[in-house]
Amino acid sequence: MADHNEDGNYGATIVTEYTIHGKPVFALHGHLSKRSLTLHNTGDDIKAGQIIAQFGEPSENGNWPPHLHFQISTVDPGEADMPGVVSDEEFEEALKRYPDPRTILGPIY
Repeated sequence: MADHNEDGNYGATIVTEYTIHGKPVFALHGHLSKRSLTLHNTGDDIKAGQIIAQFGEPSENGNWPPHLHFQISTVDPGEADMPGVVSDEEFEEALKRYPDPRTILGPIY
């Protein structure tokens, strides 16, 4: 958990860990409410259907319209942060580390 409260950043951010096909996958949930950082403790088990977090208002989520930034990583980020964008030169390598989130969310677009 972290609060990246700089303008244009993620604001309150939580990373959760899942096991998919026997391998760890890490999910970043960004642009959350500051209250979200108090709902759970690091290391807590989250049950299916349990609320993880809530959208944050622009004043607390990096100054964005309320929405969820959901990003997955095949590598433990070591902190509650992942790059939201990468350069064209880094794109192919980044896809290996940060696969399409529809792997978890399904066909949302």
